[in-house]
Amino acid sequence: CIGDCNGDGVVTVNELILGVNIALGHTPVTACAAFDANHDGMVTISELIAGVNNLLYGCGVTPPTPPPTPTATATQTATSSTSATPLATDTPTPPPIDTPTATPSQSPTRTAVPTKSATRTPTVPMSVCGGFVGPLPVLCNLTIIPNPVSRSGTIAFRFGVSDLNGDINAICIELVHPPLEPQTTCTPLAPTNHLINGFTTTTPVSASPLAFGGYNVAARAFDAAGNASNIITTTFQVQ
Repeated sequence: CIGDCNGDGVVTVNELILGVNIALGHTPVTACAAFDANHDGMVTISELIAGVNNLLYGCGVTPPTPPPTPTATATQTATSSTSATPLATDTPTPPPIDTPTATPSQSPTRTAVPTKSATRTPTVPMSVCGGFVGPLPVLCNLTIIPNPVSRSGTIAFRFGVSDLNGDINAICIELVHPPLEPQTTCTPLAPTNHLINGFTTTTPVSASPLAFGGYNVAARAFDAAGNASNIITTTFQVQ
């Protein structure tokens, strides 16, 4: 069933939005291989249309086609008059007059074509990270506040985040300061279960535990379904 990403036999609006993002190049085709019907590594317009039909009519159902318009043919039949032969009598009898009987024409029967109700197309907002907001978490534009960081001050992280389902439940930030091992901190979050699309800044914390020098930092988000976002990186100095 083209567009059935999770294999439940039904194509949903979220799965169709995911197919649009794959077709636009914003999401890899591996996010929903069910849209790549011919296995060419991309999603085409015809594959999107097949997904829309599966959304509207159900998987494995052939979309209805309008029946042809019937052509009515009316046939009229008339019975011709027949002359009557008068009887030979002493008193002449006038011949009877026959009245022609006409058979009424049969009116054609027209079959009513059912009218399909219009389906409203959902409006998908543009992501702060570019493209449409999809069902998978996306991060972008990681910055350090302030940069450079003073050991006597604080440090905070700011980044853009978007997620259609709003089920992000963790943000992980990793710091690397050569030659030390990477230090990863994951912050658990309560899913909002509604659209997330904006910029967020973490709560500032003391920078005194950080050593002097340059740092590489990376951030990644995870949702309740176990999907991971892209990884965003940047650098900053501690002085």
